[in-house]
Amino acid sequence: METVSCEICGGVESQLIFTGQDRLLGLPGSFNVVRCVRCGLLYTNPRPDSQELPFYYPASYGVYAAEGGEAVRLAIYQRHITTRIHRWVKKQKTERGRQDSASPCGRMLDVGCADGTFLNEMRNLGWETTGLEMDARTAERARSTRGLEIVTGVVDAVEFPAGSFDLITLSHVLEHLPHPRQALQRVRGWLKEGGLLFLTLPNSDCWERRSFGQYWIQWDLPRHFYHFTPETLGRLLREEGFPIVNTHYLSGMYVLQSLRCRNLGGAPCPPAPGAPAGAPRELLKTLIWRLRLFIGSLLGGLVRGELQEVLARKS
Repeated sequence: METVSCEICGGVESQLIFTGQDRLLGLPGSFNVVRCVRCGLLYTNPRPDSQELPFYYPASYGVYAAEGGEAVRLAIYQRHITTRIHRWVKKQKTERGRQDSASPCGRMLDVGCADGTFLNEMRNLGWETTGLEMDARTAERARSTRGLEIVTGVVDAVEFPAGSFDLITLSHVLEHLPHPRQALQRVRGWLKEGGLLFLTLPNSDCWERRSFGQYWIQWDLPRHFYHFTPETLGRLLREEGFPIVNTHYLSGMYVLQSLRCRNLGGAPCPPAPGAPAGAPRELLKTLIWRLRLFIGSLLGGLVRGELQEVLARKS
């Protein structure tokens, strides 16, 4: 385990918020969530170091294990993100008069692209796509099954020519990175002047977190190193030359999982095993997921929900 200072202000003095466990996978360990007393950033401290971290990312984790109905629901969520990005980028380029509003596409990089579901959607819309994925097996699957251009590696260990991309996306990635400020600096160099950055990540200043406390499923300890609010994320982005141009929230998306986690009294609450996508139960779960996504997006226009979607521009 390693002890770190605040990523935003460098402060070393923090306040303990709670001590939690890996509620998603049930892997061993206790992990502190602390708040920086100087700037308010919430972060996990101490946290697994680079040698320990692979243990907490087994093949059963998240997108690496999605199959059957779960894979269908993941694809639906990715399609939602694709639509959001395409609409926002189109609006930005139209307002700036950079190109025909009917054709907002360019060259893009998806950091943490997993199996390429999202990249494939963006390619179908006309984007020239590249993916960056740290898991070699997942990256190879994306190449072989979808014919995508995927680079295997992590942000701080790969190189792209300066000004290579019009758009870079990090969906549920920034909170996992040990040094998000350094990652943003590298990403900024890869973007063209005026290029766009899209982020999706949990919002720790939401009613779901206040309602469920340490049982909020989006803590995802110890894999989430940082637990950003709109304020702490906004400060970090501004300091690294990324003023925010759009923000939207998804509200209530994981309330059922958080409720289950609380009812289990802190015992591991992993997702239910996948089943064939056509099974009646899976069809019902997919229908409910579509409804949750629709309602969550509507509510996100009214309240700060547990997921924040942010578009920023390289200044």
